[in-house]
Amino acid sequence: MRHLILAFLCLTTSISYAQLAEYERKLTCGKTKFVLEALSKMAKEKIIWAGYSKYSDTQTVVMINTETLTWTVVQYDKDMACVLNNGEGFKIRDKDSE
Repeated sequence: MRHLILAFLCLTTSISYAQLAEYERKLTCGKTKFVLEALSKMAKEKIIWAGYSKYSDTQTVVMINTETLTWTVVQYDKDMACVLNNGEGFKIRDKDSE
């Protein structure tokens, strides 16, 4: 299901490439409302962490689905959102487990 959602996002959004060190990373970007709604409704992921950068005037969020253990990191502004990374499998650590 997760791969289907990402394929759908790739087909319906623009794709940009960012040069990072000696390798390329493909970013999937699209309209903020569409990207966040697709992850929320189709992947059933919920935001568990959000941060704001005044330097780039963007929000960065971590979204997870506790049933499927999928996660996505998204950076966005009012118009455009980009999926920075995603995966399967995670565990939430509390401050006592360090």
